[in-house]
Amino acid sequence: NAAELIFYVVANLFINQKINMTSGFTLSLDSSIPLGCGLGSSAACIVSVMKALCEQFELSLETDLFIALAKQAENLRHGYSSGLDLHVCYHECGVLFSKTSQSLRQFRPFRFYAVNTGEPEATTGECVSQARPHLENNASLLNAFKVTTLAIDRALQEEDIATLHAMIRQNHRLLVDIGVVPRHTQQFIEAIEALDGCAKICGAGSIRGDKAGYVMMLADDLIIRELQRDFDYHFEQLKYAPKQ
Repeated sequence: NAAELIFYVVANLFINQKINMTSGFTLSLDSSIPLGCGLGSSAACIVSVMKALCEQFELSLETDLFIALAKQAENLRHGYSSGLDLHVCYHECGVLFSKTSQSLRQFRPFRFYAVNTGEPEATTGECVSQARPHLENNASLLNAFKVTTLAIDRALQEEDIATLHAMIRQNHRLLVDIGVVPRHTQQFIEAIEALDGCAKICGAGSIRGDKAGYVMMLADDLIIRELQRDFDYHFEQLKYAPKQ
């Protein structure tokens, strides 16, 4: 659980850095990120605790070591952590991510909205297990994800709204293909697309039930008003806060 995760983060960091405690200390956490809904709450918690401890105990960790220790903790929550969420939280900006390279990104604030469809019944680890055979045994599907991701990255950098719309829609369809978008969430996204918007799940989605955590959508106020008549969801516009 969340409390045990923090205990592990503290202990793992102290053991790695050979810190001998001479007295206790108080660690307070205050987060508004919903748990288990695809917004990287575990990664945000792990990174913020580690950064606070490094500052308090004057530890200077290289990025690779910091991420490696953070991944050990996140693996306990998800079974296998790619490291993507950890890099985003650590660098406090967008990241074009692969297992072998990370490129930092700053983007113009498009009108993205976050919509919570509810906490998924399946865990991230279960969804990863569901998706893995599709990607390991289908090179064309894996390449389609790669091509789509790179196209989204270019569209964000070039402020190409038409391509961004098209590629977010394509990404959604690929996620449907690997079975991590519940039918009710598919119907919600179909309604968004019918109004000329686009959307996709933020996290791992779910392999059962009706809820898929947060959906990220790109839309205008007119689309939001139309959707609010048919869906009992809260639509929250994302705030853009580039790192200073």
